[in-house]
Amino acid sequence: MKFSVSQRVLALTFFLVSVLVPVAAAVWRIAEWMRPPLPVLGRLPEFSLVSEEGQSFGTSDLRGRPWVANFIFTRCRGVCPALTEHMRAFAARCDEAKQVRLVSFSVDPRHDTPEALRQYARERGAIDPRWTFVTGQRDDLYALITQGFRLAVHEEAGRAEEPIVHSERFVLVDRQLNIRGYYHGLDRDELRRLCTDLGRVVRESTQG
Repeated sequence: MKFSVSQRVLALTFFLVSVLVPVAAAVWRIAEWMRPPLPVLGRLPEFSLVSEEGQSFGTSDLRGRPWVANFIFTRCRGVCPALTEHMRAFAARCDEAKQVRLVSFSVDPRHDTPEALRQYARERGAIDPRWTFVTGQRDDLYALITQGFRLAVHEEAGRAEEPIVHSERFVLVDRQLNIRGYYHGLDRDELRRLCTDLGRVVRESTQG
């Protein structure tokens, strides 16, 4: 039986794909295995705060799988809406985010009651079973942010748009409450890097 040139090209292409794709996948897995793990940049203390549902929420709910944190407040007319939108887009576009928790910590707990956080989440399209908005006592929250996450937060009277100055970083935390990375929440390239790093931390969790 004679084969046409096009049939031979097609057969050769199929053969090369069937051989090279598994080889490429194996090389990628080996390269990933050989990459050094992400550094540990700190460790969060135990904490217990309050979710937007008015329920106790803390380390006991988060330990055991990776999660991503950011920091907002509902009266904010500056960066917070954009930070929330970027978190929402990250959750939708990053496949690895489907396996983790997202936590937005209020830096304005005197005003941000659970009800205020629920309303904010509804208005911003942030209703997602993976995503929790958290409030609590001011001293507890500020200690967690400054001493645990090692980020700045302080109040500035006279600034109507941003009466509270806080970090725009997203923070990657592993299943053991170790901080594994900081990412600028308004930079799309940084959020793509977060998605990649999140995948690495998720794989650590499944392998260990």
